[in-house]
Amino acid sequence: MAQKKKTNNKANILQSLKEQWNNIVHIAQNEKAYFIVGALLVLLMLYLCILLISFFFTGAADQSVVGHLRFTELGSVAKGDVHNWNGAFGAWLSNIIMNKWFGVSSLLLAFYGLLAGLRLMRVRVSKLGKGFVYSAFLFIWISIFFGFIFAGQ
Repeated sequence: MAQKKKTNNKANILQSLKEQWNNIVHIAQNEKAYFIVGALLVLLMLYLCILLISFFFTGAADQSVVGHLRFTELGSVAKGDVHNWNGAFGAWLSNIIMNKWFGVSSLLLAFYGLLAGLRLMRVRVSKLGKGFVYSAFLFIWISIFFGFIFAGQ
């Protein structure tokens, strides 16, 4: 009786991982992939801008509705209860970003995300490094400024 050939499982797994990695690298070097990721980032940042701008107009009314909720409880909110332009999820997310995380300076994150997305799409609006430095500087100083202004409240 002929003996079965033992396959080296570790070698097969390593070969499979190398092939998968090469596929990922090939996709990452594709111009279409850059454009698609950039377009998705631009759309996400535009959504974030709308969400945050809407907070300035509807945040006070929506805070009592979604301020105490967790993400999993958002489905229980009726459509008429929130006034945010992006619905209950928009009210909840803008409340977290503006009241608990970064405040007004979070608009700079959306601005930098727009720049990064446009850069991935090969649209040259400004230098990405320069935009990062300005955004980071303003992000920190706006947060500190408003922290001192509203420290007692």
